[in-house]
Amino acid sequence: MKKHLIISALLAVSLTVAAFDSGTIQNNGVTITTAAGWNESLYAEWEPYDGADSYHVYVKGGQYADYTKIDDQLVRNYGNTNRADVPGLKAGDDYCIKIVPVVNGAEEESKASTASQITVKNFNRDGYAHHNATEGIGAYNNDGTLKDGARVLYVSRDNAKTITLDMIVDNKGKTETRTGIQDILKAYEKGVETRPLAIRIIGLLKKDDMPTLGSSSIGLQVKGKGQNMNLTIEGIGNDATFHGFGVLVRNCRYVELSNFAVMMHPEDGISFDTDNEHLWGHNLDIFYGENKGGDKAKGDGSFDVKGTLHATVSAIHYWDSGKCNLNSNKDQVDYVSYHHNWFDHSDSRHPRVRVSQHLHVFNNYYDGNSKYGVGATTGSCIFVEKNYFRHCKYPMLISRQGSDVHNGSGSSDETKGNFSKEDGGIIKAFDNYITDATSFEPYVAGDALYSKHFDAYVATSRSEQVPADVKTLQGDTGYNNFDTSSDFYTYTPDATEDVPSVVTGQYGAGRCQHGDFQYTFDNATQDKNYNVITDLSNKLANYESKLVKIYGDMTTSIRNIKTSSFNKSTRYNLTGMQVDDSYKGIVITNGMKTMQK
Repeated sequence: MKKHLIISALLAVSLTVAAFDSGTIQNNGVTITTAAGWNESLYAEWEPYDGADSYHVYVKGGQYADYTKIDDQLVRNYGNTNRADVPGLKAGDDYCIKIVPVVNGAEEESKASTASQITVKNFNRDGYAHHNATEGIGAYNNDGTLKDGARVLYVSRDNAKTITLDMIVDNKGKTETRTGIQDILKAYEKGVETRPLAIRIIGLLKKDDMPTLGSSSIGLQVKGKGQNMNLTIEGIGNDATFHGFGVLVRNCRYVELSNFAVMMHPEDGISFDTDNEHLWGHNLDIFYGENKGGDKAKGDGSFDVKGTLHATVSAIHYWDSGKCNLNSNKDQVDYVSYHHNWFDHSDSRHPRVRVSQHLHVFNNYYDGNSKYGVGATTGSCIFVEKNYFRHCKYPMLISRQGSDVHNGSGSSDETKGNFSKEDGGIIKAFDNYITDATSFEPYVAGDALYSKHFDAYVATSRSEQVPADVKTLQGDTGYNNFDTSSDFYTYTPDATEDVPSVVTGQYGAGRCQHGDFQYTFDNATQDKNYNVITDLSNKLANYESKLVKIYGDMTTSIRNIKTSSFNKSTRYNLTGMQVDDSYKGIVITNGMKTMQK
């Protein structure tokens, strides 16, 4: 059968990674080596100062008119380098950070150094997770600051089993002190705890560092009872990592997962599973799972979405994943957006979709994919827009027709048509760039072959509607044109030619600074390879953290001030929180901020 390949647009594309945007460093006593902004955070690294016991770090800019001390738990040592990260910041280009050495318990202000003109950007909140949501997803407002009354919990390998927090457990406001990160999360199953909580992960957490986990197959379980949980689990800096376990989210609303890595997990890396609404997973690094052979040699799913409505999966860096994104296991899943993800030599399921009638896939970078990109089955409707496909074997597939049946050259290995034996789903494609694909077959009206066997209806404009007579060969599914409906969400896509540089750039996919684990793929050998890369697998199995010390007290959450209050003139800010001067004081107990009139 004739192979039909189309390039949606001929573009002059540069694959150069975007320039690094750093601050202006002014060293005095402390030697700052790096200072830069990221998404709703900034960071600095500096050399150890001779004689310093610790360091006090201050931030100014954005919501902070004056230098404001950050939480000590955000200040860490990595041997020859110290580092501080400041999350919870509004976007702005006027941020400054000041590093003050503490010697014999006292600040040496004369030896402080600063970095200024640091640019902080907002996370991209485009997508279905935030559509018709009345508040920010998780513990944060949409401007990047913590919600009013938010609590912050710092979790490391030293306190994951022992950290405590009071959680509401009944409708009368009764609280219980929960111990260990999993038991704290388990309190949400009572259905009454809704106070905003940011759980900030510091460094490497291995399975043995954790308490008994809620899901024996996946790992850390986040389970609610349908309430708006206002929960964020986020990594601090560039090295927060879950090793040997993943995260399972069930019966939850308003939950955010951000800025950590998952590696060597037993099954799924991340699973949104069962009766969820308004979930957001973004800026994660997802690596190999546990090798169980066969189609689980790289682990099972990297980031699966099942039983979930209104979700966004964005800015994820998938490192040679076998099966990236399953969307529905024939259960109810709908209103899901996948955007700005980096499918870095991953094999398949980008995503693989059943049932969902409102699926938006845009601005993703398909970077050397050995099997296929977007796959549509079981009556699903997918809008595939402004993606960049570089050496993706089959950029789009509809089950039991088009490239799924024809499969390129017709060799015995490529004529199985076994993407799926299910009925087809339908794809509308607009302004995608495709290069070095094996096959892509667009719909051609009136053509005896390509009016039936097609991989996508290729629109000539964003607003073009798919005609009613364009239907799948198996299942007779037509496209519902959800993307041109008046109630479709507002978003601002990047130009197709900019996708590689945006996704791989400073503010792009994966963790801050693209994480502390680096591996360079050889395109010549890895674009077509779907087997486990032994060298990469061994490096992941043996990964260890370089974190030496956290300067703050990890026995409680934020500053443990049990009874103190401050007069109105005292400015006492926590990272991401703003003082409301209409209040007389702030009381913090085990990390809970309350206001006193």
